Amino acid sequence: DEAAEKCKELDSDASLYEPPNNHHNDLVFNLLSTANHWFGIHDRIEEDTWVYLSTNESISFVNWENNQPDNHKNNEHCGEFGGNFARRWNDLPCRNKERFVCEKKLIK
Repeated sequence: DEAAEKCKELDSDASLYEPPNNHHNDLVFNLLSTANHWFGIHDRIEEDTWVYLSTNESISFVNWENNQPDNHKNNEHCGEFGGNFARRWNDLPCRNKERFVCEKKLIK
């Protein structure tokens, strides 16, 4: 939630990055200097049903690391580019402090 708010502070039309496909996911990841960046997916509405933050619609593809998402300690509901997992995704508690990736759609 804090990362999404920061994106809006940077630009009112910006939001957390929501990867539409694997190619785009890799393209954005390659622009990052490190892993551990929030992006805009979550399963806070229904456990293990991952949706985009902006629309609550089902995500269009998955890129989870092996054995992820694992909802460790029943408390991991937000997606990140996972540290040791590189381009692969991990789930973490949404309250964690992480870097984040914003996007601004140029065409609506």
